[in-house]
Amino acid sequence: MKSPMYDIIVVGGGSAGAPAAAQLSADRTRRVLLLEAGRDWRAADAPAALRSANIIPFMNDPAHQAEWQWPHLMTRRTRTQPPRFYWRGKALGGSSAVNAQIAIRGVADAFDAWAEAGCEGWSAAEVLPVVDAFEDDPVAGRRGGPIPVFRAPEMMWGPVDRALRDAAIAVGYPWNPDLNAPAGEGVSCYPINSRDGRRVSTNEAFLEPARGRPNLEIIGGALVDRVLIENGRATGVRVHLADRGWAEIQAR
Repeated sequence: MKSPMYDIIVVGGGSAGAPAAAQLSADRTRRVLLLEAGRDWRAADAPAALRSANIIPFMNDPAHQAEWQWPHLMTRRTRTQPPRFYWRGKALGGSSAVNAQIAIRGVADAFDAWAEAGCEGWSAAEVLPVVDAFEDDPVAGRRGGPIPVFRAPEMMWGPVDRALRDAAIAVGYPWNPDLNAPAGEGVSCYPINSRDGRRVSTNEAFLEPARGRPNLEIIGGALVDRVLIENGRATGVRVHLADRGWAEIQAR
């Protein structure tokens, strides 16, 4: 029987897949394949609109939607609204390449509830140190991670920002300086995952530094159809490759 070419296949290079492939391939004895349905792009090739702090022109441009997002996705919040295009990234970095860059964490109580329901390893005490290690958030005292977290000082706020803050405090809501703190509620300014006014997607944060590893292969234009199962065990994937058509790729 032919040995599989890869040890691990990561399906999708988005907000989860890009860090997973980078972390797994840090072990140079482990052969990792990352398959992404959208484009494989390099940070230096990103259009200015994608990197801009104002993402709205990029998100609403039909040409950018066709190139960087899943086409024909429509949704609505209520039945009284007409459906609108649903912004979901289709490229390395996934939706971290096209979203509004808001860097907010999950609620600690929710993680604890998962652990109590039987999800071992998912309590806040276990998850949040991992998130700490991913961030570079000087204001919160977390430094050195690949994901920058920027907190706009008040001098950069607009009049609507200040008015909302003042109105909320006036009716009794406390000021919360760190929306991502494990505990505490109140009025906060959203932290943003940007550096020097430019977006940093998971493609740039995690995959760019890992690109030179000989044990990591990245293929764009690779739409995975299904996971292949033999005797109850995942053995590979069936994938449509933009340049080769359908293929089955094995992994350990």
